[in-house]
Amino acid sequence: MRTDRPGHRSLATTAFIREDRGGKVFLDSTRAGGATVAAAYSPRVRPGVPVSFPVAWEELDRVAPGDFTLRTAARLVADADPWAALMPAPQRLPADLADEPSRQRTAA
Repeated sequence: MRTDRPGHRSLATTAFIREDRGGKVFLDSTRAGGATVAAAYSPRVRPGVPVSFPVAWEELDRVAPGDFTLRTAARLVADADPWAALMPAPQRLPADLADEPSRQRTAA
């Protein structure tokens, strides 16, 4: 997502400290170099098939990453997505949000 264009600077920030973000989406540029981002409920290619699983702040002391695997996560969301009620209503994104400027290739 490009945030360097006018009108898009209000969407995201690279401010590491949460209080400095002002309600913007945090873009963590330090995760480069092999790190990946996984969507919620995505299985990971690791022993035990852990699943990326959202956890409420107040539950962090009571859970461990191994608690959420392909088998356990399916049971935890079998009846309903526990986060659905907390999510904002769906919205359309501007068509040009992910547009990249055209790049001219130069001969090497």
